[in-house]
Amino acid sequence: MAEQMKIDPITFEVLRNAFAAVSNEMALIVAKTAYSTPINEGRDFSGSLYDRHGKLVSQGEFDLPAFVGLTMLTVPEVIRAIGLEAMKPGDIYMINDPYVASTHCNDIHQVKPIFHEGNLIGFTTSTAHWSDVGGVAPGSLNAR
Repeated sequence: MAEQMKIDPITFEVLRNAFAAVSNEMALIVAKTAYSTPINEGRDFSGSLYDRHGKLVSQGEFDLPAFVGLTMLTVPEVIRAIGLEAMKPGDIYMINDPYVASTHCNDIHQVKPIFHEGNLIGFTTSTAHWSDVGGVAPGSLNAR
């Protein structure tokens, strides 16, 4: 059984709020830079942090909760598909497979590994609904 690290309540709260602030800042950058109406006006996005095993560490306070739930499936799928040993600093993985970890093709997840001193320590995710990702119909939604 792995040894668990004990942390005092004050340090825990400082870290918890710091992680939430990082998630909120990621979301703010998406909202301010997106040219997509569902994103910048509908707030149809989220940003969250995960540990190296794909377990949720933090989510943004204003994010779309459904996306946080979906990235809880997405990050482990990226880990499974790519493998931790194959990930390198600077990599970013995008996935929008509705059969694996999404609702439909317009919801695109970006998963970026976080490295510290050469070691993979976690992941950031950014998920958003892009109004047109290509396809045979406007809006990328086609019943055919």
